[in-house]
Amino acid sequence: MLTFPLVQGVLGIADVDTRAITRALRTTGCLNGVICTDASISDDDLLAQTKSWSILGKDLISEVGVHCQNASSFLSWNSM
Repeated sequence: MLTFPLVQGVLGIADVDTRAITRALRTTGCLNGVICTDASISDDDLLAQTKSWSILGKDLISEVGVHCQNASSFLSWNSM
């Protein structure tokens, strides 16, 4: 089942409680964060990166979502 997303270059995160994220977003609105696998970057630096970013004036809708010419191509991953 993971073959199709991997071939398409889709990134994923495992072991994340998406229900908790949803609750937090519903309660507080947009949350900024940093996902990093580089252990040499300090928590303070990651926090500074998070605080330096703002959603104001950004068109995020155009940056997310399905980017394919034929949406039916996504149907095939269910059979893998």
